[in-house]
Amino acid sequence: MVDKDEVSFRHESSNKVYETNYELATNATAIIVGKKEDTESALPTVIVSLILLALLVNIVAITTYYIYKMCKRRKEKKLREEMVVVDGTNPDFEDHIVQSEALLSGGYNTTDNESMTSDPNIRRNPPKRTNSRSMSAPSLFRKVSRQASLEAKYFDLGQLDFAVQHKVEEKQLEVYLIKAERLTPRTSKELRDPYVIVKLLPDIGRRKQSKIILDDLHPDFDEMFTFDIDGEDIRTLTLKFHVMDAGGKRKRRQEIGHVTFPLAGNDWSVQQEFWMNIVKMDPRIKVKASEVDVLEADRGEMLLSLTHKPNSRVLTVVVEEVNNVDPERDLSDPVFMPGRKKKHQASSKAALFVKIRMTEGSRKVKSVKTSQKVGTTNPKFKETFTFDVSKCDLAEVGLKVMVKKKELFLQDTLGRLVIGYPCGALTEHLHSPDSPEPTWYRLE
Repeated sequence: MVDKDEVSFRHESSNKVYETNYELATNATAIIVGKKEDTESALPTVIVSLILLALLVNIVAITTYYIYKMCKRRKEKKLREEMVVVDGTNPDFEDHIVQSEALLSGGYNTTDNESMTSDPNIRRNPPKRTNSRSMSAPSLFRKVSRQASLEAKYFDLGQLDFAVQHKVEEKQLEVYLIKAERLTPRTSKELRDPYVIVKLLPDIGRRKQSKIILDDLHPDFDEMFTFDIDGEDIRTLTLKFHVMDAGGKRKRRQEIGHVTFPLAGNDWSVQQEFWMNIVKMDPRIKVKASEVDVLEADRGEMLLSLTHKPNSRVLTVVVEEVNNVDPERDLSDPVFMPGRKKKHQASSKAALFVKIRMTEGSRKVKSVKTSQKVGTTNPKFKETFTFDVSKCDLAEVGLKVMVKKKELFLQDTLGRLVIGYPCGALTEHLHSPDSPEPTWYRLE
């Protein structure tokens, strides 16, 4: 038989083991639960720390980007104020800068000792002719004054030679288009296919067009145009010559420049010959140095339609589309050297839109914007805007059209053009609402 004391001893031992195991299990559970609670309380702190770190990194990145853009623009502004391009292959260019500086004082004497008129566009003596094939990219920079830089930019687009005569008995105005000299090349490797459109203003319907001469920067036109001026006062008329480029293989015509020639103040019964500088805008207009490009660059083109209802005095502008703009390059970019082309790469973050500002003289009248297009260098808008010009003088109305990009909090201008004042008459670009004619304009 088993001893009762031994049985009780075994029973007590088993109870102690059970109690010990229970205490161990309880303690282990408490430890595990405590750790879990500590982990749950620490998790939100880690998440908040990561969010704050990400915000700090973004703030530093945006601030650095802003500082970089500001420094780059200031540097380029200073560069444009101090530098002007001089073509080392063209011996007339340095003389042209001297002439431009002389124009500021009211005129200069020609080699024939003739006193030249104060009109800075007129040159009585033709420049020396150079071989059109020898034109190369500008290779020499020279420091001149800011005003001389602007004069060089807007005057050094070539010269146009023409003659005018008024035949009173026949009631005709004869315009003899002779030739053009020293036109600017399309690119460093492409010449021009020039032709000239001659208009007799204020009637924009009276226009003549010359033949197209291929691959020439010094075209000889040798053409005579006749305009009927029955019963009109010739002193109220103005000749305007648009020197155009047929566009080569792209077949995108663009204006090289224009010549505006008022017929007031001369006796036109005898034929008179003139050499005039081809310009792109009125040189008397003050232009900020930051808005002047040292070199011309291809900034794309825009298709616009302008119509006008004389009765209702409503100006309608239709923005059709924009081609070949580069969102990665704006007007504040460094000097763009010919021959160093960039591929047009669309930015997935940049939104492109068009802004139109209507002015009367120097007064801003109205500004409108198109919708934004993302991820394309050829945005199509097809948006219509109307402007009330009932209280405006059309001769002083101008449209400044800008292609802009918006990325994050920044806006930059990719290209622009001015139609009307101060770069000519707005009426030259207007069409009837019954027959609108969309026209391609080159962005600058």
